[in-house]
Amino acid sequence: MTANKLINGDRFEVVRGKYLDKQIQCPNCHYAISRPEEKKGGIRETESLMEGTPT
Repeated sequence: MTANKLINGDRFEVVRGKYLDKQIQCPNCHYAISRPEEKKGGIRETESLMEGTPT
């Protein structure tokens, strides 16, 4: 991240999303595992990209 900040200056911004655990289950053996799923970061990134586009 530091290298990107040095190369791109103010054009580079790190946006951290919020992740929630989602339980997924194997349809054959019914073994359940927890998998992180992003809930907010993608929406925020899209909104910030849309702000810079002409309408």
